[in-house]
Amino acid sequence: MGKRRLPLLVTPGFIQSRWDYRHLPNIYLVYFKNFLNELEGEMRKVAGFFGIKVDEAQWPSLVEQVTFIR
Repeated sequence: MGKRRLPLLVTPGFIQSRWDYRHLPNIYLVYFKNFLNELEGEMRKVAGFFGIKVDEAQWPSLVEQVTFIR
């Protein structure tokens, strides 16, 4: 039996269609690699973009809860 392939959901056209709108004030593009390399910093950027205020004492717990590595 041949290998089953999943459809490629993120095509160059898909990416370009989002990239074209990156300058708009209600668009915030994130890069998965950045979340892997600097999770807390990226979380802070996203929170800032959405105007979410987080108590400094809560950050370690939040980062631990959403970490990609367990």
